[in-house]
Amino acid sequence: MLWLGESAPADERADIGAIARTLADEFAPLAAQRRQAIACTVLADLSWPMPGAAAEALLSNLLLNAIQHGSPGTIETTVNADAVVVT
Repeated sequence: MLWLGESAPADERADIGAIARTLADEFAPLAAQRRQAIACTVLADLSWPMPGAAAEALLSNLLLNAIQHGSPGTIETTVNADAVVVT
């Protein structure tokens, strides 16, 4: 993460809501194999001051951990102005 952040222009911003929605769709088939579903709620349109690749790496790591270590059921991802919460 640090390497990705250091190698990008300081003014680059990542659309966190769009990235979270895209990853939820991409990981849905993998989650389904483990009898899980992914629900993604975006409560605010926001961007973070970081490269999109770094934001995608961070969020995909969180989702993959939830899939690999979670029980069957729904993985809820909520994006708001303050945080991304995965439960």
